Amino acid sequence: MAALEDYLNEKFPNTVIHQEVVFEYSAAFEKIPDVIKTIESWDETTVRCSVANYLIYEHLHSLGFRCVLVGECSDELFMGYHHWKY
Repeated sequence: MAALEDYLNEKFPNTVIHQEVVFEYSAAFEKIPDVIKTIESWDETTVRCSVANYLIYEHLHSLGFRCVLVGECSDELFMGYHHWKY
């Protein structure tokens, strides 16, 4: 990961920020109702995956970020799931 971060910092100076976000289980558990309301789904897999993202985006928002680009949906776009290959 450090090699990628070094490359990006060289290519795009002062634009890559790597920060670890640590949160307690209780914080994740408390956010479940907010996550369900936000994603408009009770599906347990969707909720489980969304709680960590919600906490990370909440943290980024508190730092002043208004837009975050992530790698979500690439599997759907490029048919990366095994069950879509047949």
